[in-house]
Amino acid sequence: MLYTISEESTQAAKIAFEVQKMILAGEFGPGDGLNEQALADRYGVSRTPIREALRMLAAAGIVEQEPRKRARVARMPLGRIVELMEALAEIEASCTRLAVRRMTPMERAELAEIHEAFCEAIDKEGEELITLSNMNIKFHTRLVHGCHNEVLIDLANTIGARVLPYRAQQAFQAGRLEKSRKEHSLILNAVQQGDDEKAYQLMRDHFDVVSGNVTDILSAAKAAVTND
Repeated sequence: MLYTISEESTQAAKIAFEVQKMILAGEFGPGDGLNEQALADRYGVSRTPIREALRMLAAAGIVEQEPRKRARVARMPLGRIVELMEALAEIEASCTRLAVRRMTPMERAELAEIHEAFCEAIDKEGEELITLSNMNIKFHTRLVHGCHNEVLIDLANTIGARVLPYRAQQAFQAGRLEKSRKEHSLILNAVQQGDDEKAYQLMRDHFDVVSGNVTDILSAAKAAVTND
């Protein structure tokens, strides 16, 4: 499951979910315009559910909308992205610490199953990166919800949605998913052993790597534009 938008029964929600997946996959990057008619043609619908889907994404902070202008994938200055990643790191680490204390046996089993499926998918030849990235986020989502604190869950969802396009970019770096597998395994072991402080620190360390990757990618992209 991706942050904030889930596959609900309404047409607009389903389209919002699909557009979010395209952003996650890199088909649309930060600042790219989202053409209502092109999306309507793609999904075989009128522009009405497209507009509603874009409003949903704008409410989640994934899309920017201005009067009489085309909706765009949200853009943010590098400094703001770093601040959001730092905040998300602390929130998810805190959620993980509470999850160690509060997850039910069934939820712990589900977390282990998610990690096992992620590992199997990494080893599967030809598996799409978008699928692997979604499974990576699913592991984090299960831990966040395991804290059983609705305030923290809402904060994680809101900030997670805003940095989703940038976080996705680093997941596609060569070797990053294999490293995530190892880092997730350590976190899972700490959860299973009931070591809340170790789980907290491992998640912080995991996010430090992710944040560093995001910063490196965006800095390199900015340098490339400046040199052109």
